[in-house]
Amino acid sequence: MRNRNAFLLSFLVLGLAVSGLTACDGGSGGLEKASAQAERVARDVEAARDRVERRESELKDSMAALEEARQELAAIETELAEARKNVEEAVSDNELFRTVQQALLEDEELAAHAISARVTQRVVTLEGTVPSDELKGRAEEIASQALGVSTVVNQIRIEAPAAE
Repeated sequence: MRNRNAFLLSFLVLGLAVSGLTACDGGSGGLEKASAQAERVARDVEAARDRVERRESELKDSMAALEEARQELAAIETELAEARKNVEEAVSDNELFRTVQQALLEDEELAAHAISARVTQRVVTLEGTVPSDELKGRAEEIASQALGVSTVVNQIRIEAPAAE
């Protein structure tokens, strides 16, 4: 729209110039020169308008590419945050496993029995066998006291010791 207005304004100015030349010259030679000059200016204006339209199109394409790149970046940032969270959970689970397993081994009565712990997303699962409900409960209490444990699933079985 702006280009078209500039184009029309140029023709108006040229028309006035031609009128002025005709009035001053009084002959057709001046009119022919003015007309030729007006045609050159019109071609120049049209060429300039084409260049502006091409640049506007390029700008539009660039803006679309920029928006697409922003969306891709946002998706990558989301994936990165999720991966970072997964790594943190894995490290935390690994640390919790070590803490719980160490605490179970430090208890003299529980250390004599085969109790293992698994940790997934801060949930500790205890497995193994002990000779009494008391030891089963103690293992669960020790595991639940570890900082960061959300839940303890106690799958420890009670088996009486074999008779000698």
